[in-house]
Amino acid sequence: MSVLISAATVPTSNDIAALVKRADEILFEKTGARLSVGDVTDIGAGRALERARTWMEAHASTPPDGVILFADDDEVMTYGGSNAILSMPSGKENRFPTPAIPAQVIYVAVIDAFHKYAACGYDSRGRHVSATSRGGECRSHRGLTCVDNGQYWMCPDSTTDLNADREYFLGCDIVHEFMHPFGEIGDDDHFGTEQCTARTKMSPSDAGDRKLFQQNCGMCPDRFARFKPRK
Repeated sequence: MSVLISAATVPTSNDIAALVKRADEILFEKTGARLSVGDVTDIGAGRALERARTWMEAHASTPPDGVILFADDDEVMTYGGSNAILSMPSGKENRFPTPAIPAQVIYVAVIDAFHKYAACGYDSRGRHVSATSRGGECRSHRGLTCVDNGQYWMCPDSTTDLNADREYFLGCDIVHEFMHPFGEIGDDDHFGTEQCTARTKMSPSDAGDRKLFQQNCGMCPDRFARFKPRK
């Protein structure tokens, strides 16, 4: 595993270590696998995936199986995370193959290290402009009184969620993005979707359970069993 940073605002080394540690704990609990970080490198801001690809090409002799890429492009800033793949050097294969795509790839979890869970009262530029929820905040419940959690303003009905713990939220985000290549249907592999519910035969009440959703990092539980090393 490599950690690359391509953002205007760079997380501290202690913050990165804490997030990776939490992601490792969650991944181990779900799959029995561990994250082993070989290097942490600031590759410069802008066009994060292109910079990551260039960095990988320069380190082709020892490619990682996965990359945590802390970035600040529009997509990751909006959603908190996204996933991508990079090509392995010729003759190399990922040690954790997925049936969904060829084995000659590196999995990339693109993460906003400063993403706010259940943010309340913010505008599109990240400024706190309202004492109550607005737009699509708080699951589209307008007018809820925002709560100061000591770091930012958040939705009042989310303060006791598992994701209210920032390290858990972002650690889960990392695991979530690494799980996506182990499914074939993109967002429909998320927890609680019609396809996930049918595959796992979970009850409608479980499919809509927010705590179960967060315990599974937002992914369908059956995807975790696919994450295992090559025999």
